[in-house]
Amino acid sequence: PKYLLKRKYAQYLLSISAIILLAIFSQDLIEYIAHAYWGLPYEYLLIFISNLPALFVNLMCLGGISIPISLRNWILYKKMVSQLDKDKTYSVVEQLKEQVNPTFLFEILNRTGVLARSEPDRASDMLMKLSLLLRYQLYDCNREKVLLISEITFLRNYLELEQKYSPDFEFSIDTQGDIYRTFIPPLLFLTFIQNAIRSIDPNNKKGSVEVNITANEDEIALVCKAKNGSEIALSDAEYERAIQRLGILYNNDYTLSASNDKEAKESLVSLKLKNSRI
Repeated sequence: PKYLLKRKYAQYLLSISAIILLAIFSQDLIEYIAHAYWGLPYEYLLIFISNLPALFVNLMCLGGISIPISLRNWILYKKMVSQLDKDKTYSVVEQLKEQVNPTFLFEILNRTGVLARSEPDRASDMLMKLSLLLRYQLYDCNREKVLLISEITFLRNYLELEQKYSPDFEFSIDTQGDIYRTFIPPLLFLTFIQNAIRSIDPNNKKGSVEVNITANEDEIALVCKAKNGSEIALSDAEYERAIQRLGILYNNDYTLSASNDKEAKESLVSLKLKNSRI
């Protein structure tokens, strides 16, 4: 069995074969001694017939040892493969999350640097708001899931920070349902909010973003509408990373759609996810 535990299958088979041959040889030797010294009858046909079931008995006895150990090794192997798949999936999700995280931080720091000389008080307020966002990212986002209310607070702080940089920018966040006992992966909605803001025409400062988040027993729904903006395409690189992350986290158990109204200069993104409650 020690060869099986160490996965030395060749040595295991050789040792089993040697043990079986030794057992049969010992039986033949005993019968030969009984015939030569004790005068008992010795017939080759009877020896063959008696050795044949002995062979099966030996195989069954050794198999009784081999099967549990082989089964144990197989279970350990499957457990290891499952853990490796889980670790790989977690690594991919974390990598995709890291690709989303830094984008808006660099944008905000650049904007704050521009305002630091001309409007220091305004820049100071932006840095204070940025500290709230960083605290959320550094601590809460290390968890696999966070409360929906925490994610909504983060999005509100982010939109307020955007408003401090562009005073004409307007936003609203409406919520329905039990947002205090619902869990979602952190920073899941950020990409859609960011792209809604980027879609606003830079020449038209009176753009706005409307966010509606609903949580019920079965699903979580996000509807994000951008006014006075350009079209939103789900083929955008950041959207593709967000969609890839959604596919891993929810196993494609979600729906995502986008629509654009050129005449009204409005774009809308709708996302529905399976709910995860306490």
